[in-house]
Amino acid sequence: MYHVESSARPVSVPEQTERLSGTSPNEPVISLKTDKDTVLLQAMPSPDSLKSEAPAINKYPVFIEKSKDSSTAVGSDGVAKAALPSIESSPEMRRLTGLIVDGELRLKRNLSQSTMDALCRILADPDCGVSKLVLHGRLSVDSMRMLSDALKVNRTLTALDLHGNEIGNAGAHLLSDALKVNRTLTALDLSVNGISRDGAIGLSEALKVNQTLTTLNLGGNWIYDTGAISLSEALKVNQTLTTLDLAGSKIDDAGAIALSEALKVNRTLTRLHLGSNEIWNDGVAGLSNALKVNDTLTTLILTGKQIGDNAVASLSEALRVNRALTTLDLSNNLITDNSMRMLSEALKVNLTLTTLDLNHNKIGFYGAASLSRTIKANQTLNTLDLSYNEIGSEGAVSLSEALQGNQTLSKLFLSSNKIGFKGVASLSKVLQSNRTLTTLDLSRNQINPNSLALLSEALKVNQTLTTIDLSDNRIGNEGAASLSKALNVNQTLTALDLTGNLIGNEGAASLSEALMVNQTLATLNLDENKIGDVGAASLSEAIQVNRTLTALDLSYNEIGDVGAALLSAARKINRNLTRFNM
Repeated sequence: MYHVESSARPVSVPEQTERLSGTSPNEPVISLKTDKDTVLLQAMPSPDSLKSEAPAINKYPVFIEKSKDSSTAVGSDGVAKAALPSIESSPEMRRLTGLIVDGELRLKRNLSQSTMDALCRILADPDCGVSKLVLHGRLSVDSMRMLSDALKVNRTLTALDLHGNEIGNAGAHLLSDALKVNRTLTALDLSVNGISRDGAIGLSEALKVNQTLTTLNLGGNWIYDTGAISLSEALKVNQTLTTLDLAGSKIDDAGAIALSEALKVNRTLTRLHLGSNEIWNDGVAGLSNALKVNDTLTTLILTGKQIGDNAVASLSEALRVNRALTTLDLSNNLITDNSMRMLSEALKVNLTLTTLDLNHNKIGFYGAASLSRTIKANQTLNTLDLSYNEIGSEGAVSLSEALQGNQTLSKLFLSSNKIGFKGVASLSKVLQSNRTLTTLDLSRNQINPNSLALLSEALKVNQTLTTIDLSDNRIGNEGAASLSKALNVNQTLTALDLTGNLIGNEGAASLSEALMVNQTLATLNLDENKIGDVGAASLSEAIQVNRTLTALDLSYNEIGDVGAALLSAARKINRNLTRFNM
């Protein structure tokens, strides 16, 4: 049984009892004693305090001895207030504690009240050891209130992921209250939570005083311009936030202009995601003007089918003078050859941009030719994504010529551009001498065995390419045989994607022969092909002797029980193959 004492001042407790940091000596304290160790649980307030506010975890510290029994908390008036199980006596708390792996706790289902109660008691322990918490379900207002109270006293949590919990404005305000006093949380994900203008305003007020949060994700919440404007005001005074994600937040030009004004004075934000909003020419013009003076933002994401010639003209002018931006994502927009010409001219003088994403636009041969001329002179760009455009074979030829003189581009993505035989031939030629390209994506380009034979010859002598994506082409067994010959001698390729290429048993046999001698390939994707039991038998023999392959994907083929058994037996011999799909 517990021996209960109550007092309006600190009481004498066992030697191992510790008072919660920040407690006033005059606050009511409750001590529940046994011969066991002392633990901290929620205290009950005095009767006077009950008239004005509900009890909060962080406000009234209580010292309760550990026991296997339940305990009764008694306030300063000597009246029992609630029956609370101790940490040791709660099976749910022990279950949750057992789920903590390397400081991370993940709960991906709707949480009951008892589970939420146990979780918050764990978080209220200064030594709980939870540094990252992921909750994916639906959290009620009561659950959010409990979590907020726990965050007010927690001293270990640095990352909180509440994506898709429908916490709404009420939950956002409760979290805002916690953020005003919390001193450890650095990353907060509130994406897709039904937060609107009012919730964004509450979070903005918290950002004005919070001194630890560096990453905030509000993507997928309809905060509109009003929410963006309030966040902009917070950014003018906040000195810690480095990453802000507002993708898909219904922000229009007015919100973008407000954010632009904040960027002119903010000195900490390095990454801003404004993709999938409704930002048009005026908003982009405002952001462009901010980029002319901002010297900290390194990543700007403006995806979303609104950016055309006028917007690109504004951005191009900014890129001529900006000296901070390293990553610009303009994918899924309306960029044409004319837009590309303006952007290319700006890149000739820009000295900082390293990554340019232009996938899913309307860039054709002339746009690719303009960019190719820039690549010859540019000395900073190392990643270029032109996937899902319309550059064709002639555009690929122009880019190949640019690669001959370029010494910085290391990653090139050309998926779904219909580059054909002529385009592959020109790229294959440059790969024989290029010494910088490490990643090449040629997926969905109608590559046939004839064009692949040229690429395979290049791979025999290329000494830098580590990753090549040839998925969803038409290389068949003949193309697989050509690649296999290249793999026999290539000493740099570590990842090869041959998904959806009509490769059958014969092609699998050719690749198996290469795997027996190749000493560098670590990842091989062969899913969505036509490999059966015979091909699986060949691959199983290769797996038994290969010592470098760590990932093999054979899903969606035609492998039956016999082939599956052979592959399973081979895996037992090869301990290096850690990722296997069939």
